[in-house]
Amino acid sequence: SGISEVPLQVELGRIRHPKVPLEDRVCRLCNLGEIEDTTHFLITCPTFNNLQCKLFNECINYYPHFFSLTPLQKCLFTLSYPSKQITNLIYDMYLKHKSLS
Repeated sequence: SGISEVPLQVELGRIRHPKVPLEDRVCRLCNLGEIEDTTHFLITCPTFNNLQCKLFNECINYYPHFFSLTPLQKCLFTLSYPSKQITNLIYDMYLKHKSLS
């Protein structure tokens, strides 16, 4: 399973007919009102806070300045760093999202 298989609103709204306007593709799992894209899912959605803490702590092991990155940079780092622990945590987040969707 890849990250593209997570049923995020940013993608679901794109394939619906009629298409859902981008600004309306907000996360249904939290009340932040943010567009549910990969960055929101991995980095900012409070629904996944416990797993995010584990993910961020793992990222700090590889890049001590991880918390100084922007949310998008954090997202790109987590998706591009070849660590089995990071990959497993992202997969755990995927499973939780799938169970809540």
